[in-house]
Amino acid sequence: MIRSYLLLLFCVTCLGSNFVFGSMLVQEFPPLLLSAFRLSATSIFLIGYAWGAKKLTALSRRDYLLLILLGFVGTLLNQSAFFTGLKTVNATTASLILSLAPITVSFLAAVFLKEYITRRMVIGSALAIVGIFFVVGKSDGLQFSI
Repeated sequence: MIRSYLLLLFCVTCLGSNFVFGSMLVQEFPPLLLSAFRLSATSIFLIGYAWGAKKLTALSRRDYLLLILLGFVGTLLNQSAFFTGLKTVNATTASLILSLAPITVSFLAAVFLKEYITRRMVIGSALAIVGIFFVVGKSDGLQFSI
């Protein structure tokens, strides 16, 4: 059980440092290059893992087309926007914006897709917002820019 907690701590540390290292890297490299390098390294690792675990399966033409579309929109555009955004805001503000994404998606799904907002979602959202205020209170606060 301690191994699981240590692995979770490692994952959270890596994800949390994403903003800090990203903001340092965009000072030296263009966002598109960083996105390409990051996605290439991730793809090589995952393909190598799948190949080593004998989990690679044949894909249909439709699967390849969907993977290309999803990879472009869900990954390449996402990472490019992430690194481009880090050029205009500090790492704290970027992490706060990204932390609010699940709350925003839930709200938009309720408005446009008529999905129900449960009490559990409201409690989780409230806790997230309280956590955000703790982070903003300990930092320079939110900084707005172009």
